Amino acid sequence: MHKFLCLLFIIFGTNHNSAQKYTFDIGATYAAQYGEKNENAIGYFNSKNDQYYLALIERPHSYMGYLYDFTNRQIHQFNLIEVTEGETVDFKLQYVKTDRLRTNNQKEYQKYVFDFTTISATDSLKTVRLQAYKNAKHKVPVMTYELKIKPNQTNLFHIFRETALHPFESLNTLNYPGGVVTSAIGHTLTGTRTSFRLEKLQKVTFEIQVP
Repeated sequence: MHKFLCLLFIIFGTNHNSAQKYTFDIGATYAAQYGEKNENAIGYFNSKNDQYYLALIERPHSYMGYLYDFTNRQIHQFNLIEVTEGETVDFKLQYVKTDRLRTNNQKEYQKYVFDFTTISATDSLKTVRLQAYKNAKHKVPVMTYELKIKPNQTNLFHIFRETALHPFESLNTLNYPGGVVTSAIGHTLTGTRTSFRLEKLQKVTFEIQVP
């Protein structure tokens, strides 16, 4: 899977005068465990704009790309196509369709309250407990994670939120400034035990145009 991080952004989208344009400058891979299931969570992000991101999803015999646009409430779907020239293997995104991004109970999720508590801190790493409450009146957390956060000049917390914290991907009120999450252990709203470990973080430069 790591070869996609190196090669995906060589070829992109469609050139069209009225196309929606999305720029990306960060790629990340998290090793994720959901209960007994293990997988790699691969995504591309804009470090200065947390209102869209591109996720690569493994399907039987293929990979799909899903570009989530929270501002326009859209999800753009792509096939990931392998292009081989001699010994060089590249990948490009082939546009499939655009659907409306639907999130059940979104108004309810916006009422959630998030609390960050620092457990320990050094110059190179913080251990932080994240707890989510249904609203300000609730005292028992419904989601808890212990996070390892590495300080970073650019705030990259949204990379972890969009990768791991479903259904709160679009909530920019869920934010911890000044770092990138390198690992996390906790449980989801449904009680599933989960863990994440940052395997790769890299600078990229590419643009996707959606007709």
